Amino acid sequence: FKNSRADFVMEPGRIIANRILAHVKSPLLPAFIEEMLERYDDVWAHTLINRMSSIVGDEELDSWAYVVGEEETPALMEAKRQGFDLKLSLFFKDPHNRKRNLHAFPLMLRRDGMVDMLPGELDEIQEGDEVLICGLSKSNRRMRWTVNNYNVLHYIITGNDASNNLLSRFLQKNS
Repeated sequence: FKNSRADFVMEPGRIIANRILAHVKSPLLPAFIEEMLERYDDVWAHTLINRMSSIVGDEELDSWAYVVGEEETPALMEAKRQGFDLKLSLFFKDPHNRKRNLHAFPLMLRRDGMVDMLPGELDEIQEGDEVLICGLSKSNRRMRWTVNNYNVLHYIITGNDASNNLLSRFLQKNS
């Protein structure tokens, strides 16, 4: 190692473990990378890297995925039953202040085997859609809160509290 003048040492076990973790954590990530390598050039990749950098700055980039449905996004399914249109942008609103966006953006939307790279946030989402997202880890935590809690999602959609407690009903009745 001294004679090679290598400034880092590879750990094959760690590399393999990281790849396995990436597949488990976000099974859409390998599909995204494969699609990107097949269809896009260096200019597109450079533009994507600039966008990622503008979202996360110097912090560590993370990726995660959702399958739109009762299991992973029950609040979205309840909103759909209530008659709300579901846009991809709902994932990216801050549950503390719906006028702010989270530090994340969609990388890929897969529906019925069709792939949409860097989908628009105004795209409609449907049950069964798979959405790959990248951004800061704290955005993932807030996003999970939104897609799992109907009251939070209702606030993001309407700006109003959807809680059905006694105080909320009293205040709504008197306003």
